[in-house]
Amino acid sequence: LFERRGRTLKLTPLGREFLPYVERSLAVLTDGVHAVENFHAGKSGRIVVGSLDNMATIMLPDPLERFREIYPAVDITIIVRRFQDVLEGLYDGSGTLGLIGAPLFDKGIKILAHFQEPIYGVVAPEHPLAALHEQQGYVTLSDVTEHTIFRVTLGPRATAFVRGTVEAARGSSGGAVVHVPWMMVIRMIILGQGIAFLPKSVVQ
Repeated sequence: LFERRGRTLKLTPLGREFLPYVERSLAVLTDGVHAVENFHAGKSGRIVVGSLDNMATIMLPDPLERFREIYPAVDITIIVRRFQDVLEGLYDGSGTLGLIGAPLFDKGIKILAHFQEPIYGVVAPEHPLAALHEQQGYVTLSDVTEHTIFRVTLGPRATAFVRGTVEAARGSSGGAVVHVPWMMVIRMIILGQGIAFLPKSVVQ
């Protein structure tokens, strides 16, 4: 690759042919070193978040926006999964972070944060329950169970509360229970077709 001329080295014809490949290799190596430095500094990398569908819709947009303002070069993948699939993703390394809506007693998973939200009964402004609340300042369980109740999947405690309300309704009222996915419930409420019990973040 080189010819020695006294104290200097000169590229041979083969050396000149090989030089562009060496330069490209060194450039790639330099890029790799910078990538590692950026990774350790938190400026680049990849995060995979496994989440239940309703939690991804409700809880992730705002923190995701803030995170991207601080770390714009980090790749993010959000995967909607079932509860058990979120845990399996953490165990097999395909997930970085999990967002679930149930108590967790698995000692192999580290819990970083707990979130609690109040649950509100919500209706459209023209719904009879809204007028009753305006008049009395409150509504009773028997008032609620006279109307259609839209059920969506919530955390275990909230789901148990709504189920209990529904069971109480069966004794005396003609109110129906309609199970709907998250993407439908807001529209159904706006149309004035019933009441739903929703977390504060959804109401906002």
